[in-house]
Amino acid sequence: MSDKEPAVDEGTQLDDYPPMEEGARKAEFLAGIDEALRQVERGETYSIEEMEKFMEEWLPE
Repeated sequence: MSDKEPAVDEGTQLDDYPPMEEGARKAEFLAGIDEALRQVERGETYSIEEMEKFMEEWLPE
């Protein structure tokens, strides 16, 4: 199973919405995954250490 498959599986299980809205939500979800993958390909990512620093700054104590 690739890294993409769990996210795609989640996107196909959004059954709490009317059919028209469900289709739009699925399309938006999958478009978000595609954009995230393009960002990774362009090197627009953060290291774990950078994310930990962000979390410390963002979360209240």
